[in-house]
Amino acid sequence: MKSRNFKSIKHQAGLGIIELLIVIGIILGVLAFIFLLSGYASAIVNAYRGANSTLAHMTNIQTVYNGTPSYAGTSTAGIAKESIIDKKYLAGGAGTISNVFGGQVTVAPGTTNGLANNTLLYTDGSVAKKACSFFVSSIADSVDTIDVAGTVIKAFGGSVDAPALATACASAESVAVTSGKIKPN
Repeated sequence: MKSRNFKSIKHQAGLGIIELLIVIGIILGVLAFIFLLSGYASAIVNAYRGANSTLAHMTNIQTVYNGTPSYAGTSTAGIAKESIIDKKYLAGGAGTISNVFGGQVTVAPGTTNGLANNTLLYTDGSVAKKACSFFVSSIADSVDTIDVAGTVIKAFGGSVDAPALATACASAESVAVTSGKIKPN
């Protein structure tokens, strides 16, 4: 049997260039995944926060108009007050309301089923594409009508049209979402 001289074998210290490139590639892949996941998670959180503030503001506006026959005369400037709208959404200036997406909010009366001024229309501007579906899904059970970028997503007495929602939300980087709440008799 032939004996080997182990002293002639060179021991490699550290990582070679191939191993180093593999490690860097794995690290970059993990960082990219975390980055993508954080953007998606951020959209969900903003959608949830936006839905909560929209519904709270609509409830406060309904309380102000409780006992009146309609929403006639309702305007953004008229309800942009700390007693109705959370202070952090009034930072845009007198008579303006902003939302969590950085867009403007408008409030106006609307007509449903032929009854003028019987609907409170609350429009959230600049709802981000990533957050749009989550936002609409979060408010859908609490409002009577919804349209996204001018497309009816939920008609009065109906449910959310999921294919129309997906198409409308994907139509631009940000869209306007209008929620309607009919005045109870």
